[in-house]
Amino acid sequence: MIGRHAAALQSRLRSPTLLAIAFAVIAAPTFVRASEPDPAAILGYWLSDLKKVVVEIYRCEENLCGKIVWLAKPYRRSGEFKRDKRNPDPALRDRGWCGIEVITGLKPKRDDFWRNGRFYDPKRGQTYDIDIKLKAGDRLELRAYLGFRLLGKSKIWTRPGSGQTLACVPTPES
Repeated sequence: MIGRHAAALQSRLRSPTLLAIAFAVIAAPTFVRASEPDPAAILGYWLSDLKKVVVEIYRCEENLCGKIVWLAKPYRRSGEFKRDKRNPDPALRDRGWCGIEVITGLKPKRDDFWRNGRFYDPKRGQTYDIDIKLKAGDRLELRAYLGFRLLGKSKIWTRPGSGQTLACVPTPES
């Protein structure tokens, strides 16, 4: 008699347990997606700290990227159009700065923080590691470094004014 009651009790216990396990397996992808950072707040246009460049940050696959969309001075003092002359790849040295993808591979860490990206500086022809943190008041803190975050340099970018025209000057060839 005890054996039959124990079997019935075990049967009842298994049923809710199996139901809970099935629910967890089915719902797990939904919970994982809900906890992933939403990059919407960082997307759009950002004016560099020196107010000479505007970069558009956009989605590129599951990461974030950014390209130059405006330059305060698209020409050098000599009147020559700014080109990517210091690029380590000789095939890219003739391209104009406008449209260059300068941020690649930023991975979301949380809603206001992205890590492990790369930042290309066409002025120096150098690529740095980069982390970005969204600060209050539409400000971005960019931390660029070579290998060690502690030894890096931080800059604050802001949103450009609403009246600012954001268009690159086309290269003379285009």
